[in-house]
Amino acid sequence: MPLPPRLSVVVLTLCALLCATSARNAVEVIGHRGAGCTNFQCVSTVPENSVPAYLEGVRQGAHSVELDVWLTTDNEIVVIHGGPAENFGELEENFVDPYLHAGARLPRVESSSYSKLKSFFVKKPWAVDQPAGDTYSCKELQSCYNEVYKPALHMPTFLDVIYSVCPLGVQIQVELKGNRPDLGPKLVELIDKEGLAACIRGFSSFQWHPAGQQPAYADLLMPLTRNPLGLPVFLLYPHAGETQPPTVEEVRADTDKYSWGSMRAGVHIPFVYSTPALVADLQSHIPGLRIMSWFPGHHNDTREALSELIDAGITEICTNRIPLLCEVIKEKGVPHLGCNSKS
Repeated sequence: MPLPPRLSVVVLTLCALLCATSARNAVEVIGHRGAGCTNFQCVSTVPENSVPAYLEGVRQGAHSVELDVWLTTDNEIVVIHGGPAENFGELEENFVDPYLHAGARLPRVESSSYSKLKSFFVKKPWAVDQPAGDTYSCKELQSCYNEVYKPALHMPTFLDVIYSVCPLGVQIQVELKGNRPDLGPKLVELIDKEGLAACIRGFSSFQWHPAGQQPAYADLLMPLTRNPLGLPVFLLYPHAGETQPPTVEEVRADTDKYSWGSMRAGVHIPFVYSTPALVADLQSHIPGLRIMSWFPGHHNDTREALSELIDAGITEICTNRIPLLCEVIKEKGVPHLGCNSKS
């Protein structure tokens, strides 16, 4: 008798994870937004945060994939980058409406229903035609790049993505975005209802409150501490130009605040701050701390930067260039998770 669809997903995922390489210091390959970013200066030609992008990321060798989620007015959890929280989920970065007159702006995720959002089309990745940066990002709406990706795609839901990649044995790192503090609880409720906890690598967000501070924006991670699924949370630290590298004392205080029981919060640190000195200090002063290094969505990851991360002792890398990271890993001969082969 065949297994029910939901149970099949969980069994397949658990089997793949248990059979995967389990070397303690293996470098894990994590596909940023699927197969990498598709904005200005990015190299991927498959639209980020789309189902085809996640399938392409798996094909290229991702062991896990990362996605961004927002909550719509009708409480649908959708997958889109959407920019910073203060933009309320902008669409121009990744979507177009070819029937909209020039100069008109698309609606925002947090002020729209999913039925409205799925009427827009996914934009052709920058790497295909390589238009000017301001034109592609639509900073000037009158000269906005408005080319539709073919075959036509629309905004996926969280379940669209998870049911596409989870049966392949790939876990998802979920980044929460926006201004809705109920996003986390609704996400946990959905994952629990669908029986998909084994498909989730963890939750992350820039929307958290550093120890001793009370910023005006919503804290999206605190509601996920002590989540009934037992899934970890990760604090995303901003990249260069927005802040200074975190100190060991700051990371300890921040992760203590978001840890519970034996579950210590992890950190996601931008690649420019992931130096050997900082990594060594964090690992020696905060035992058991999980550290991921990530590349931003307007960046062409370089061989040198990827190599330096591995040399620094980073074992979780969220990259825009999966094949290049796999090349570096294999050249160095280090244990790894992903790259479509055993370490």
